[in-house]
Amino acid sequence: MCGLAGFFRGSGAEDNLHYQWLDQMGRSIFHRGPDAGSHYLDSGIAITHRRLSILDLSELGTQPMRSSTGRYVIAYNGEIYNFQEIRKGLESQ
Repeated sequence: MCGLAGFFRGSGAEDNLHYQWLDQMGRSIFHRGPDAGSHYLDSGIAITHRRLSILDLSELGTQPMRSSTGRYVIAYNGEIYNFQEIRKGLESQ
């Protein structure tokens, strides 16, 4: 099962320090997802994700994921098992 960790960022600490914390958190959950890992860091939040690839083995499943506009970021733990059905419905729209 994948791993997810993060924290809300307060003011005062430098980006470099927060990135070090985030990186350490990601390493501490490496066993939850040895296939891939990535971080997201902005002025308010820090997210790290470790991936255990089960269905989608491509890099398209790397998280945290950003929307096409870059406005939204998501990371979640799990698989969307009925993604084929959802995709067909979305494509028909």
